[in-house]
Amino acid sequence: MTVEEIYTKLGTHMKEGTLYHHEFAKAYEFLGLRGYAECQLYHYFEEQAAYCRFSQHFAKHWFKLLKLDEIPHPTIIPDSWYKYNSQAVDTGTKRNAIKELMTKWIAWEKSTKKLY
Repeated sequence: MTVEEIYTKLGTHMKEGTLYHHEFAKAYEFLGLRGYAECQLYHYFEEQAAYCRFSQHFAKHWFKLLKLDEIPHPTIIPDSWYKYNSQAVDTGTKRNAIKELMTKWIAWEKSTKKLY
């Protein structure tokens, strides 16, 4: 792999990660779990800033702009959630959603660790 291909792969993954955190934050906010939502927003902003530093580093040291691959939109929030309002969510659904969201987050972070 060339340096540019490596940076492109890493940069694309970083930007995809920000989308994941944004989706997790939206899901937790919908469930009324403000603390979890804030945690994910923190990760979103931190990783967005890290991506900015990463792309600036590439431009500064390799004298090129970083062009990313197409970034797929993560499917974190089930389509069925969009037809309900947050008051319709019962405790059992919240518990299951927390477990599923945490499982997806852990899987994402493991795939990130493996890539890095």
